[in-house]
Amino acid sequence: MQIHLDCIPCIQKQVLQTARLATADKDIQKQILQETLQTILASEWNTRTILLAYETQAIVSRLTGNEDPYFNLKEKYNKFVLTLYPELQKMVQTSNNPLLTACKLAIAGNIIDFGALKPFNVKDEITKVLKNDLTIDHSYLLRKRLKRTKSLIYLADNSGEIVFDKLLIETILQEFNPQRITFVVKKDPILNDVMKLDAETVGITTIPQVELYEVGRDRRDPSFIKFLEETDIVISKGQANFEDLHDRDYIFFLLILKCDVIAKEVGLPEGSTLLSTGSNTFIHKE
Repeated sequence: MQIHLDCIPCIQKQVLQTARLATADKDIQKQILQETLQTILASEWNTRTILLAYETQAIVSRLTGNEDPYFNLKEKYNKFVLTLYPELQKMVQTSNNPLLTACKLAIAGNIIDFGALKPFNVKDEITKVLKNDLTIDHSYLLRKRLKRTKSLIYLADNSGEIVFDKLLIETILQEFNPQRITFVVKKDPILNDVMKLDAETVGITTIPQVELYEVGRDRRDPSFIKFLEETDIVISKGQANFEDLHDRDYIFFLLILKCDVIAKEVGLPEGSTLLSTGSNTFIHKE
Protein backbone atom coordinates (compact mmCIF):
# COMPACT_ATOMS: atom_id res chain seq x y z
CA MET A 1 0.00 0.00 0.00
CA GLN A 2 1.26 3.46 -0.90
CA ILE A 3 1.65 6.05 1.84
CA HIS A 4 -1.40 8.08 2.83
CA LEU A 5 -1.07 11.38 4.69
CA ASP A 6 -2.50 9.65 7.78
CA CYS A 7 0.43 7.21 7.69
CA ILE A 8 2.99 9.95 8.43
CA PRO A 9 1.97 10.76 12.05
CA CYS A 10 1.40 7.05 12.64
CA ILE A 11 4.99 6.25 11.62
CA GLN A 12 6.24 8.99 13.93
CA LYS A 13 4.25 7.56 16.85
CA GLN A 14 5.60 4.08 16.15
CA VAL A 15 9.15 5.41 16.20
CA LEU A 16 8.57 7.27 19.49
CA GLN A 17 7.11 4.13 21.06
CA THR A 18 10.10 2.08 19.90
CA ALA A 19 12.56 4.76 21.04
CA ARG A 20 11.08 4.69 24.56
CA LEU A 21 11.46 0.92 24.66
CA ALA A 22 15.03 1.12 23.42
CA THR A 23 16.34 3.84 25.74
CA ALA A 24 15.30 6.00 28.69
CA ASP A 25 17.64 8.78 27.54
CA LYS A 26 15.36 11.63 26.46
CA ASP A 27 18.14 13.35 24.54
CA ILE A 28 18.57 10.25 22.38
CA GLN A 29 14.80 9.96 22.00
CA LYS A 30 14.76 13.59 20.79
CA GLN A 31 17.60 12.86 18.35
CA ILE A 32 15.70 9.83 17.02
CA LEU A 33 12.56 11.88 16.39
CA GLN A 34 14.52 14.68 14.73
CA GLU A 35 16.23 12.23 12.37
CA THR A 36 12.91 10.51 11.73
CA LEU A 37 11.38 13.82 10.67
CA GLN A 38 14.34 14.50 8.39
CA THR A 39 13.98 11.05 6.81
CA ILE A 40 10.25 11.52 6.26
CA LEU A 41 10.75 14.98 4.75
CA ALA A 42 13.49 13.66 2.45
CA SER A 43 11.28 10.86 1.14
CA GLU A 44 9.03 11.51 -1.84
CA TRP A 45 5.98 9.99 -0.09
CA ASN A 46 5.35 7.73 -3.04
CA THR A 47 7.00 4.66 -1.56
CA ARG A 48 5.17 1.86 0.23
CA THR A 49 4.30 2.57 3.86
CA ILE A 50 6.11 -0.53 5.12
CA LEU A 51 9.41 0.44 3.52
CA LEU A 52 9.37 3.88 5.15
CA ALA A 53 8.48 2.23 8.47
CA TYR A 54 11.51 -0.05 8.16
CA GLU A 55 13.75 2.89 7.35
CA THR A 56 12.59 4.98 10.31
CA GLN A 57 12.61 2.07 12.78
CA ALA A 58 16.24 1.43 11.81
CA ILE A 59 17.09 4.89 13.15
CA VAL A 60 16.19 3.72 16.66
CA SER A 61 18.50 0.71 16.52
CA ARG A 62 21.38 2.72 15.06
CA LEU A 63 21.22 5.53 17.63
CA THR A 64 20.59 3.34 20.68
CA GLY A 65 22.56 0.21 19.79
CA ASN A 66 19.44 -1.81 20.64
CA GLU A 67 18.80 -4.09 17.66
CA ASP A 68 15.52 -5.50 19.01
CA PRO A 69 13.71 -3.03 21.33
CA TYR A 70 10.61 -5.27 21.45
CA PHE A 71 12.52 -8.37 22.56
CA ASN A 72 11.10 -8.44 26.10
CA LEU A 73 7.54 -7.81 24.93
CA LYS A 74 7.85 -10.56 22.33
CA GLU A 75 9.12 -12.98 24.95
CA LYS A 76 6.34 -11.94 27.35
CA TYR A 77 3.52 -12.56 24.86
CA ASN A 78 4.97 -15.81 23.56
CA LYS A 79 4.97 -17.12 27.13
CA PHE A 80 1.52 -15.73 27.89
CA VAL A 81 -0.22 -17.27 24.90
CA LEU A 82 1.56 -20.58 25.49
CA THR A 83 -0.25 -20.70 28.85
CA LEU A 84 -3.53 -20.46 26.91
CA TYR A 85 -2.53 -23.14 24.41
CA PRO A 86 -4.12 -26.20 26.14
CA GLU A 87 -7.46 -24.36 26.36
CA LEU A 88 -7.20 -23.17 22.74
CA GLN A 89 -6.37 -26.69 21.59
CA LYS A 90 -9.43 -28.03 23.39
CA MET A 91 -11.62 -25.43 21.67
CA VAL A 92 -10.47 -26.72 18.29
CA GLN A 93 -10.68 -30.41 19.16
CA THR A 94 -14.25 -30.12 20.46
CA SER A 95 -15.43 -27.92 17.58
CA ASN A 96 -17.84 -29.08 14.89
CA ASN A 97 -15.58 -27.32 12.39
CA PRO A 98 -11.97 -27.54 13.64
CA LEU A 99 -10.47 -25.75 10.63
CA LEU A 100 -12.79 -22.73 10.91
CA THR A 101 -12.31 -22.56 14.68
CA ALA A 102 -8.51 -22.70 14.34
CA CYS A 103 -8.68 -19.99 11.66
CA LYS A 104 -10.85 -17.81 13.89
CA LEU A 105 -8.41 -18.23 16.77
CA ALA A 106 -5.50 -17.36 14.46
CA ILE A 107 -7.36 -14.22 13.42
CA ALA A 108 -8.10 -13.34 17.06
CA GLY A 109 -4.39 -13.67 17.78
CA ASN A 110 -3.71 -10.92 15.24
CA ILE A 111 -4.84 -8.43 17.88
CA ILE A 112 -1.34 -8.75 19.42
CA ASP A 113 0.15 -5.93 17.40
CA PHE A 114 2.25 -3.18 18.97
CA GLY A 115 2.61 -1.44 15.62
CA ALA A 116 -1.12 -0.69 15.63
CA LEU A 117 -0.64 1.62 18.65
CA LYS A 118 -3.92 0.56 20.24
CA PRO A 119 -4.65 -1.26 23.52
CA PHE A 120 -5.83 -4.86 23.27
CA ASN A 121 -7.04 -7.74 25.42
CA VAL A 122 -6.24 -11.17 24.02
CA LYS A 123 -8.86 -13.15 25.94
CA ASP A 124 -11.63 -10.67 25.13
CA GLU A 125 -10.69 -10.81 21.44
CA ILE A 126 -10.82 -14.62 21.44
CA THR A 127 -14.31 -14.56 22.92
CA LYS A 128 -15.53 -11.92 20.47
CA VAL A 129 -14.14 -13.58 17.34
CA LEU A 130 -15.41 -17.05 18.25
CA LYS A 131 -18.86 -15.69 19.08
CA ASN A 132 -19.37 -13.79 15.83
CA ASP A 133 -19.22 -14.63 12.13
CA LEU A 134 -16.14 -13.44 10.28
CA THR A 135 -16.72 -10.27 8.29
CA ILE A 136 -15.36 -12.07 5.24
CA ASP A 137 -15.32 -15.86 5.42
CA HIS A 138 -13.79 -17.80 2.54
CA SER A 139 -12.99 -20.81 4.69
CA TYR A 140 -14.88 -23.00 2.23
CA LEU A 141 -12.38 -21.98 -0.48
CA LEU A 142 -9.49 -22.61 1.90
CA ARG A 143 -10.81 -26.08 2.70
CA LYS A 144 -11.24 -26.85 -1.00
CA ARG A 145 -7.66 -25.82 -1.74
CA LEU A 146 -6.21 -27.64 1.26
CA LYS A 147 -7.73 -30.93 0.11
CA ARG A 148 -5.36 -31.02 -2.85
CA THR A 149 -2.38 -29.28 -1.26
CA LYS A 150 1.04 -30.89 -0.92
CA SER A 151 3.05 -27.77 -0.10
CA LEU A 152 2.01 -24.73 1.92
CA ILE A 153 3.69 -21.43 2.77
CA TYR A 154 2.59 -19.72 5.98
CA LEU A 155 3.56 -16.05 6.40
CA ALA A 156 3.83 -15.28 10.11
CA ASP A 157 3.11 -11.87 11.62
CA ASN A 158 3.54 -11.12 15.33
CA SER A 159 5.04 -12.75 18.40
CA GLY A 160 2.46 -14.19 20.79
CA GLU A 161 0.17 -14.51 17.79
CA ILE A 162 2.53 -17.22 16.56
CA VAL A 163 1.10 -19.65 19.15
CA PHE A 164 -2.29 -19.38 17.43
CA ASP A 165 -0.50 -20.00 14.13
CA LYS A 166 1.03 -23.17 15.55
CA LEU A 167 -2.43 -24.44 16.45
CA LEU A 168 -3.76 -23.71 12.96
CA ILE A 169 -0.81 -25.49 11.35
CA GLU A 170 -1.34 -28.52 13.57
CA THR A 171 -5.04 -28.53 12.65
CA ILE A 172 -4.23 -28.38 8.94
CA LEU A 173 -1.73 -31.22 9.27
CA GLN A 174 -4.21 -33.39 11.14
CA GLU A 175 -7.05 -32.86 8.69
CA PHE A 176 -5.25 -32.51 5.34
CA ASN A 177 -1.69 -33.77 5.88
CA PRO A 178 0.34 -31.62 3.45
CA GLN A 179 3.85 -32.93 2.93
CA ARG A 180 5.67 -29.64 3.56
CA ILE A 181 4.89 -26.34 5.30
CA THR A 182 7.29 -23.43 4.97
CA PHE A 183 6.90 -21.02 7.88
CA VAL A 184 8.10 -17.54 6.92
CA VAL A 185 9.62 -15.31 9.62
CA LYS A 186 11.46 -11.98 9.51
CA LYS A 187 15.20 -12.05 9.05
CA ASP A 188 15.70 -8.78 10.96
CA PRO A 189 13.83 -7.25 13.93
CA ILE A 190 10.94 -4.90 13.19
CA LEU A 191 8.45 -4.05 15.96
CA ASN A 192 7.08 -7.31 17.45
CA ASP A 193 7.23 -9.31 14.23
CA VAL A 194 8.06 -13.01 14.40
CA MET A 195 11.67 -14.11 14.00
CA LYS A 196 13.42 -17.48 14.07
CA LEU A 197 13.82 -17.41 17.86
CA ASP A 198 10.06 -16.95 18.33
CA ALA A 199 9.34 -19.97 16.13
CA GLU A 200 11.79 -22.04 18.15
CA THR A 201 10.40 -20.77 21.47
CA VAL A 202 6.78 -21.77 20.81
CA GLY A 203 7.63 -25.12 19.20
CA ILE A 204 6.95 -24.44 15.53
CA THR A 205 10.32 -25.96 14.67
CA THR A 206 9.48 -29.22 16.44
CA ILE A 207 6.77 -30.02 13.88
CA PRO A 208 8.44 -32.45 11.43
CA GLN A 209 6.73 -31.13 8.30
CA VAL A 210 7.66 -27.50 9.02
CA GLU A 211 10.75 -25.71 7.75
CA LEU A 212 11.65 -22.06 8.36
CA TYR A 213 12.31 -19.36 5.78
CA GLU A 214 13.67 -15.94 6.75
CA VAL A 215 12.41 -13.08 4.59
CA GLY A 216 14.06 -9.68 4.24
CA ARG A 217 12.43 -6.28 4.50
CA ASP A 218 10.75 -6.27 1.08
CA ARG A 219 7.97 -8.81 0.67
CA ARG A 220 7.46 -7.67 -2.91
CA ASP A 221 10.98 -8.61 -3.92
CA PRO A 222 10.63 -10.53 -7.22
CA SER A 223 12.52 -13.56 -5.89
CA PHE A 224 10.20 -13.81 -2.88
CA ILE A 225 7.08 -13.41 -5.04
CA LYS A 226 8.38 -16.19 -7.28
CA PHE A 227 8.93 -18.33 -4.19
CA LEU A 228 5.30 -17.77 -3.15
CA GLU A 229 3.97 -18.54 -6.61
CA GLU A 230 5.72 -21.91 -6.74
CA THR A 231 3.78 -23.44 -3.83
CA ASP A 232 0.28 -24.94 -3.77
CA ILE A 233 -1.19 -22.52 -1.27
CA VAL A 234 -0.14 -19.46 0.74
CA ILE A 235 -1.67 -18.44 4.06
CA SER A 236 -0.76 -14.92 5.16
CA LYS A 237 -1.25 -13.54 8.65
CA GLY A 238 -1.63 -9.94 9.61
CA GLN A 239 -2.14 -6.46 8.31
CA ALA A 240 1.40 -5.70 7.10
CA ASN A 241 1.52 -8.78 4.87
CA PHE A 242 -1.94 -7.82 3.61
CA GLU A 243 -0.77 -4.28 2.80
CA ASP A 244 2.03 -5.58 0.62
CA LEU A 245 0.41 -8.61 -0.99
CA HIS A 246 -3.37 -8.04 -1.14
CA ASP A 247 -3.34 -8.02 -4.94
CA ARG A 248 -2.19 -11.66 -5.05
CA ASP A 249 -5.32 -13.74 -5.60
CA TYR A 250 -3.61 -17.03 -4.70
CA ILE A 251 -3.03 -15.94 -1.08
CA PHE A 252 -5.46 -16.49 1.80
CA PHE A 253 -5.30 -13.56 4.24
CA LEU A 254 -6.18 -13.92 7.92
CA LEU A 255 -6.27 -10.68 9.88
CA ILE A 256 -8.11 -8.03 11.84
CA LEU A 257 -8.37 -4.62 10.18
CA LYS A 258 -6.79 -2.45 12.88
CA CYS A 259 -6.08 0.62 10.75
CA ASP A 260 -8.83 2.96 9.60
CA VAL A 261 -6.88 3.90 6.46
CA ILE A 262 -6.64 0.29 5.29
CA ALA A 263 -10.23 -0.37 6.36
CA LYS A 264 -11.43 2.49 4.15
CA GLU A 265 -9.46 1.14 1.19
CA VAL A 266 -11.01 -2.30 1.69
CA GLY A 267 -14.46 -0.80 2.19
CA LEU A 268 -15.06 -2.48 5.54
CA PRO A 269 -15.35 -1.16 9.10
CA GLU A 270 -12.25 -0.97 11.25
CA GLY A 271 -12.14 -4.09 13.41
CA SER A 272 -13.42 -6.35 10.63
CA THR A 273 -12.18 -9.94 10.66
CA LEU A 274 -11.00 -11.41 7.37
CA LEU A 275 -10.37 -14.88 6.04
CA SER A 276 -10.18 -13.87 2.42
CA THR A 277 -8.43 -14.52 -0.85
CA GLY A 278 -6.78 -11.51 -2.41
CA SER A 279 -9.14 -11.50 -5.37
CA ASN A 280 -12.19 -11.33 -3.09
CA THR A 281 -10.85 -9.12 -0.32
CA PHE A 282 -12.82 -6.06 -1.40
CA ILE A 283 -16.15 -7.89 -1.53
CA HIS A 284 -18.40 -8.06 1.53
CA LYS A 285 -19.53 -11.50 2.65
CA GLU A 286 -22.91 -12.42 1.22
